[in-house]
Amino acid sequence: MYFEILKSYNVHFYDASRSLEPLKTERSNLEKIDRKIKQLLDYITNNKLNKGEIVSEIEELVSNLNLASFAQVTSRKKVQDKLAESDSKIKELIQYVSLLQFNMKKFEKRKPYFVIEKRLEELEKLTSKEIEAEVRQDKELLFDPKYDE
Repeated sequence: MYFEILKSYNVHFYDASRSLEPLKTERSNLEKIDRKIKQLLDYITNNKLNKGEIVSEIEELVSNLNLASFAQVTSRKKVQDKLAESDSKIKELIQYVSLLQFNMKKFEKRKPYFVIEKRLEELEKLTSKEIEAEVRQDKELLFDPKYDE
């Protein structure tokens, strides 16, 4: 009865003719990841670390996580696999670098590894965020399930 009165006076609470656009995935985490790994590689190059194993592991990580490598991937599953593999590699590297620091006596020698560890931790956070975004897309909770490249 009350709605009839409102309707007779042309009172509306929403515009039924309008539609909302679906939320789009923000791919900025991949761009941030790309910047972070480039910073890490530049730091290693500029400081000429003598630990060849760390350098080669980080170079492998750079080749796996750069934006160009994601541009070649065509399925969401492959993106998720690539991110998960990189995330576990980052965690291993953080533990390894932390152990190296622990075994060094002089702070001057430890400092570059401290910086590397912090950059790896930042990279780990970004990859975790991207993995979470991929999972949300898979479950179609918030976003259109079509993968935007």
